[in-house]
Amino acid sequence: MNTNELHFNEEAAKATEFGRVLVNSTFTLSLVLGLSVRDTTEAGGINLGWKEIRLPKPVFVGDTIRSETEVLSARESSSRPAYGIVEVRTRGLNQRDEIVCDYERSFMIPKRP
Repeated sequence: MNTNELHFNEEAAKATEFGRVLVNSTFTLSLVLGLSVRDTTEAGGINLGWKEIRLPKPVFVGDTIRSETEVLSARESSSRPAYGIVEVRTRGLNQRDEIVCDYERSFMIPKRP
């Protein structure tokens, strides 16, 4: 329910420094996170937190976004022996390979048998 016209009114957006409709930053974060699920938490991960969320470049309607994730650490959970805790850094990139979203995330995930 973001009612800032920059996100849906072409005429209003033309008058801004961006010159066109800008994708809402929380949608960008959600999209990049969603793109990373297949490689990270699809097997039943439980999000524990996010930190250092940055959105260094704008995303525009029509941009193509992809994500890449790097594992920063992994350890066994001390409170749940059947789970591990993984920390990752995920970056969202546009079609020009510009970073549009960058964050660290931690999650708990079932260990393999």
